[in-house]
Amino acid sequence: MKGGAISARYIFISNILSKIVLFFGSIILARVLSVEDFGYLLTLNILFGFINLFSISGYEFYFIQNKDYQGDQEMVLLRQVFNLRIIQSILLFIITNGIAFYIWIYNDPVLAKLLSISSFLFLIALISKPEEAQLSKSLDFKRISISRFARDVGAALSKIGFAFAGLGPLTFSYGNLVGNTVYSLMIKAKHNLSLLRKTTFADKVEEYSKIRKFGFNLFLNTSGSYFTKQVDKFFVASYFDKNVQGNYQFANNYASYTFNAVIAPQTSMVLSLMAKNREHTQYLLKLFKYYGVVAIFLLCPVILYVIIFAKQLIPLVFGSKWEGAVFLFQIFSIYYLLKVVLYPTNGILTSMGRPDIKARITIISFVITIPILIYVSFMGYQIATYAIIFVTISTISDGLCAYRGFQLMQASYFRFLGDRLVLFSRHIALIVVLTLILTVCTINYLSLILGLLATVISTYLILFFNYEAFSISLQTFIKEKRILRLLDLIFLQKT
Repeated sequence: MKGGAISARYIFISNILSKIVLFFGSIILARVLSVEDFGYLLTLNILFGFINLFSISGYEFYFIQNKDYQGDQEMVLLRQVFNLRIIQSILLFIITNGIAFYIWIYNDPVLAKLLSISSFLFLIALISKPEEAQLSKSLDFKRISISRFARDVGAALSKIGFAFAGLGPLTFSYGNLVGNTVYSLMIKAKHNLSLLRKTTFADKVEEYSKIRKFGFNLFLNTSGSYFTKQVDKFFVASYFDKNVQGNYQFANNYASYTFNAVIAPQTSMVLSLMAKNREHTQYLLKLFKYYGVVAIFLLCPVILYVIIFAKQLIPLVFGSKWEGAVFLFQIFSIYYLLKVVLYPTNGILTSMGRPDIKARITIISFVITIPILIYVSFMGYQIATYAIIFVTISTISDGLCAYRGFQLMQASYFRFLGDRLVLFSRHIALIVVLTLILTVCTINYLSLILGLLATVISTYLILFFNYEAFSISLQTFIKEKRILRLLDLIFLQKT
């Protein structure tokens, strides 16, 4: 599919560039801001993340996966989706500011400001929601990718400016506001839609009901996922001081960096492809196969290097004040390594139109997590225990969602899992070499350099000796040295 290759190309380029900017920006923030400031970020993410659950209602994804309407009727459906989105966003803006006012009076003025500033994100998102939904449905991710790049650059630069201006934790909220404003305005400027003149069709009321039902099931899914993935942070915020909270938030944020930089931005395109081809199992299996090859061969070496050399890397890059976050960082990095290995199976149920199944699994995971964390808190376990519980339960939940998705596809999940483990086994030699370097070489800088060289050489050798996984000739692989061209070959030949 040529559109898939072009979209993957733009997503890959824009996100590599933007994450480079964000990475260097994050280094500056980690050095300028205090550990306590990152503690506020953890609390903000818990509160605003919970409120934001109600905006992740699946309205736009209902439009993306719907195949019943074309032409003008499709635009009418988009208008209905947007009507629900407007009502919801205004209500969430009001509710968020109400909660912020309550916190201001009875608890924490700084947290109240963070929450109030973040509430404007609901209104800003309305600027480009219809355009973003239509571009996603048509797999036109070129414009979305360029706008995301501008968003990330705007957010990074503004956060640096706010940090040096002495705004402390407010840096995060103001920076996100600037970045998302840039994104929405660019999408609107490049692909402006006018939905006001569209007329409705006969079954408007029934369609609203379908949208709300789909949205409610997706809300249950996302809320269960949120509680499962955030409940550990709630207990951390309740039982530990701001410095420990800051280390926990820092470790979680930066452990996910590689996954969020390369894999997560592909998700909207992959879900769109899966939704459009959900009845074609062989197509989906090929899609999983070649995304898995690229993700495992290219990203796993980087994550393994960072995990093994975390004790040397984190103080060197971010400063010695973050040494307390090293072990937490390694634990979270293992989780994101597993997510790379299994990508993109966790989105199958949503793309197949069955978010209700995923909702049940995530809610059950949340119910199981609560008593475990209560026991851990009562017994006074160390902070690392919370991270281990998060990684374990999240991995099991993701695996169950993938298993049920493969059942709907009438395919074998265990065969898929076996194939992925075989691909990952190519990295065993690299793990051994990096561990030996870390053990034998006592000079930190030298061990980091040797480990990096070993990672680069190992990655190239793995690609060289496994070129058949891409179904292209050895001559083509050697000739086409650029990874972007390699991605094109994969998509154009096999999807």
